[in-house]
Amino acid sequence: MEFSQKQADIACNFFEKILKHTQDSWAGQDFMLAPWEQEAVSAIYGRLDEKGNRVIQRVYLEVPKKSGKTEFAAGLVLLELLLNKQLGCQVYGAAAAQRQALNVYRAAQTMVRLSPLLQKHFKILASTSRIIECSDPNSSYAAVAADGDLSDGVNPAGVVADEVHRWRTRKQLENWNVLSLGGITRKHTLSIAITTAGVQNESPLAWRMHEKTEPFILERDSLRDSDFVLACRRFTFGDYLL
Repeated sequence: MEFSQKQADIACNFFEKILKHTQDSWAGQDFMLAPWEQEAVSAIYGRLDEKGNRVIQRVYLEVPKKSGKTEFAAGLVLLELLLNKQLGCQVYGAAAAQRQALNVYRAAQTMVRLSPLLQKHFKILASTSRIIECSDPNSSYAAVAADGDLSDGVNPAGVVADEVHRWRTRKQLENWNVLSLGGITRKHTLSIAITTAGVQNESPLAWRMHEKTEPFILERDSLRDSDFVLACRRFTFGDYLL
């Protein structure tokens, strides 16, 4: 396993040179990554195996409120859809409820519309809350709600789960298993769970992730090469590879 600065830079440059912010006073401005975002993107896409494939498959990000999680999640789903070269690549942007999932989708949709380059690669299907690859219409990003009914045929190549501390019900927990394990037949899948620091006890899922990763964060220990955890609290951050 090695770290490729070139691949890390490609991923970071996707945000900073291609994407634009979509909301408030930042709308239309370049998406300059915050330190914790840069650390996460670099670690996820920079760590490669001997064949040049991404090593990281499971990611847990615990960050403060108002840290731009929604737009970061939107950028991540577009990045994974663009970089993943598997035919029929399915990327899902998931949230506890449809409204939050659509917030991420709308941000991604606007990012595509603000980028002439992305408009050449992607086609927006607003009626179904999807964005597809022009060169492979079977490759797509779709917004899904954790409280909805997911098909047993879901076969994710990538999942970005936003506001995991709001995933509380049995249905939501079952759907997390569908999304995070449904792509088991695929190679080099990626599951990213993002939550707000300090509220993990609101959700059994978020609490389980927090408890599982906390010892390794504190001890800077190693669990698996394919895991990445970043805990960013009170806007001080540290990154720890599991």
